[in-house]
Amino acid sequence: MDVLVTLPPFIQQAQQQGSLAKSGIDTSAVPAELKAADGSYVAVVGNYFAMIRNTAAQPKPADWAEFTGPAFAQKIQYSTPGKAGDGTALLLLLQHVMGKEAALKYLADLQPNNVGPSTSTGKLGPKTSKGELTVANSDVQMALAAIAADKVAYEVFYPTFQGKRTTLPLPYYMGLADKAPHAANGTRLMEFLLSKDVQQNVPARAWGAPVRSDVTASGPQADAFRAALDGVEIWYPNWDEVLGGLDADIKAYEKATGQ
Repeated sequence: MDVLVTLPPFIQQAQQQGSLAKSGIDTSAVPAELKAADGSYVAVVGNYFAMIRNTAAQPKPADWAEFTGPAFAQKIQYSTPGKAGDGTALLLLLQHVMGKEAALKYLADLQPNNVGPSTSTGKLGPKTSKGELTVANSDVQMALAAIAADKVAYEVFYPTFQGKRTTLPLPYYMGLADKAPHAANGTRLMEFLLSKDVQQNVPARAWGAPVRSDVTASGPQADAFRAALDGVEIWYPNWDEVLGGLDADIKAYEKATGQ
């Protein structure tokens, strides 16, 4: 391949594995927290972890603690941590708000209601819309795009823990592949995607957020994106630290849940 586009911490993993080359593109308009210090990757679309719930759900679930109750037996599903970026984000978020051991106990208690592992977050949206699931994980960009395009029967929400709603950023990152067969074209593609003109159209075309600090999102899509995050606390992980402990966290998760 020429250009890799993926979520954290997988772009950081690719960097550490030596799978990325320095593209040399101008990333000066992108904030430091959205790019690698050595220039090996940069965010291209802003995005955040989210949960979705079926709009007909009664009562509407609103707190993480509710999901372990009998009302949600076989009505919960989330993509598998370590296999999917959104699923990994769910594990990290729960560890952040509950503490690592409490998060593992919570996920173990959730297992009777969990339909089972899924390597794809995208497959959970249609199941939630049909009512096969009441609650699933997602991300803001994917969920809003599906809601707009397909008139699906689910909505974005953030469960509370001790009265607080929290999420974490999940930007789409891009990096030039090491030994890319068409490196020059890959670099041009990255330059194009990061250009001011393209970034201004990110909300309208992709329901995400621009990553350039000199671009202000506007329009109904940008308004919907901001509304989805209204009142939600945003936690910014140190992705290199996350990656350093990820293998151990995934093994602990697998042991706790039996997945």
